[in-house]
Amino acid sequence: MSFRDRQYRTCMRELAAIRILDDLRRWQNAHNRRTCQALWALPARQPDRKETGQ
Repeated sequence: MSFRDRQYRTCMRELAAIRILDDLRRWQNAHNRRTCQALWALPARQPDRKETGQ
C-alpha cells in the first residue's frame, strides 16, 4: 500500500466519522424537538379533587 493509499484511507475514515457524528447530532436534535413538542402538547394540570374549599 502506497503512501497516497494510506492517506486516502485515513481521509475517508475521518469523513465517515464526521458524517456519523453529524447524523447522530441531527437525530438527537430531532428527538429533543419531538420530546419538547410532546411535553408542550400535554394538557394543563387537572385537579385531583374539587379544590373549592368547601
